[in-house]
Amino acid sequence: MNVIVKFIYVICYNAYDAIKLCIKSWSIVDFWAPWCGPCVQMAPHFESAAIAMPLQAQFLKINNDDEQTLGSKLHIASIPAVLVFKEGKEIDRFTGARSSLQIQEWVKQYL
Repeated sequence: MNVIVKFIYVICYNAYDAIKLCIKSWSIVDFWAPWCGPCVQMAPHFESAAIAMPLQAQFLKINNDDEQTLGSKLHIASIPAVLVFKEGKEIDRFTGARSSLQIQEWVKQYL
């Protein structure tokens, strides 16, 4: 069985445009930084959640250090911060590291 995983690392000048590209489906966006211990701890769990939920949502990772303007625009005060978007609008968010199962359960409530 081939599984298509929508897991995207956003590496671009305007990450907000990347989020808008995903308006056809749910977008789960992880704001992180490489120096952030909880971000690094959660990274494999976020990826695991993306793999466990193929074609249900787009999972994106945005380096908050590289995209400070977007982080400020979205009021990212602490990281990791995971936001859920539908049709380009923020629906909810959480901050702090979570396990793959916790991320999946959180996402499922919006699908």
